[in-house]
Amino acid sequence: MRWSFDFHNINIPTSAHVLVRDIKQKNYDHDAHGNKVWNSCLALMDYLSEVDIKDLEVMDVGCGWGVLSSFLAKKGANVQSVDCDKSIQPYYQLIKELNNTSSMLRIADIANLEERDFANIDWIVGSDICFWDEQIQMYVKMIRTALESGVAEILIADPGRETFWKLEQYCNAFCNPEIVEIQLNKPRKVKAYVMCIDSWCRQ
Repeated sequence: MRWSFDFHNINIPTSAHVLVRDIKQKNYDHDAHGNKVWNSCLALMDYLSEVDIKDLEVMDVGCGWGVLSSFLAKKGANVQSVDCDKSIQPYYQLIKELNNTSSMLRIADIANLEERDFANIDWIVGSDICFWDEQIQMYVKMIRTALESGVAEILIADPGRETFWKLEQYCNAFCNPEIVEIQLNKPRKVKAYVMCIDSWCRQ
């Protein structure tokens, strides 16, 4: 079993990596499924691989281990990572060290983010974040608030859960999200969807 793999210039450790095993052996419990690198993260990295995000202020919501955050930082974005799961912190730090990237981690509940939290944010990204029915309205509120605060672009990637499609339906009431399908064969076989919301598409 391989310890890590590279994708779009980011080194991503697997659960077999000695440093990941060391973290797990210290009994870090996971509060919100922040326990691995999810496939939709890879899909969103691929989608953004040719996009110029240099100097943008980007918020990575539900950042997990921070693989997407490090990818964005390496492309020149100023990244603020947000997750409610405090146990991700050593994994997040490991990803930064492996990739020599800089980003800021904030442990916070997405439901508590307010307009001022998005005041200086250009883009919001998130992957594999809407997996429970009770999260749908939380993300509807976040998207509404972010657009009202002047966020220009919101990108949410998901493998196609029912909750993701419900979120899209709610968003259709106040904006016109575009859905892009992403398929990868390497480094894993991945099929995912990216919901793209631009500030100009608000109704």
